[in-house]
Amino acid sequence: MTQVLEERPTKPDRYSDFGEYDGGSEFSYRPVPIFAVCGFVLALMSTLAVVVWIAIPIAIVALVVSAISAVVISRSRDIYSGLWMAVVGMILPVVCSTIGVAYQVNLYRNEVPDGYQRVSFYKDISEKGFVQDQTSPRLQPPPEVDALDGKKVFLKGYIFPTQQASGLTKFLLLKDNGQCCFGGKPAVQDRITVDLVGFNVDHTYNKVSVSGTFRVNQNFAGDDSDAVYHIDADSCTLSASEF
Repeated sequence: MTQVLEERPTKPDRYSDFGEYDGGSEFSYRPVPIFAVCGFVLALMSTLAVVVWIAIPIAIVALVVSAISAVVISRSRDIYSGLWMAVVGMILPVVCSTIGVAYQVNLYRNEVPDGYQRVSFYKDISEKGFVQDQTSPRLQPPPEVDALDGKKVFLKGYIFPTQQASGLTKFLLLKDNGQCCFGGKPAVQDRITVDLVGFNVDHTYNKVSVSGTFRVNQNFAGDDSDAVYHIDADSCTLSASEF
């Protein structure tokens, strides 16, 4: 008895981004590199950059990791898959960061009320310090800051925490949140006394925007609860932009 063995035709190898089909019922696959997965996860996290500027560094890292992943996968298509993941990981951070920056710029350009002058607490006040006058024991503001006396200004800072957390009609405004969060005695040039005219606010650790009339306190006596500079505030709200 003679048996004839017929050779079954084999299916050609087919590759996809997920794996390789190698005839019959057996599958061989190409793995997705772990750094491609990491880049994709970071890219998803970078969507926060649309509304939170601090997420932009995450977007940058996601872009770099995903770009490296795309190069490695492209050069080793017979070993790795997941090119689509790397491409998405490059596109998403760029789109989200662009939208986020444009959103913050728009807020920054439109947050100053009409009739008020934008003043940087850090550059225009704190960094200027005081003028040393041997003939007077009082702290003398530099000419640039003294020129703001009586003008309507708009500036940002942080409310110095006290035992009273709500219904504040007066508070110290600090240039940054370092002393707000970690305590300490703020320097004289780093604080402004804010008097709220006809309204009150609650304490917050977030940055606030203050609009009002700038005053130089000629009667400052060195009290830690007071400051050389005062603002008669017309408004005090949470900062619209992050800058």
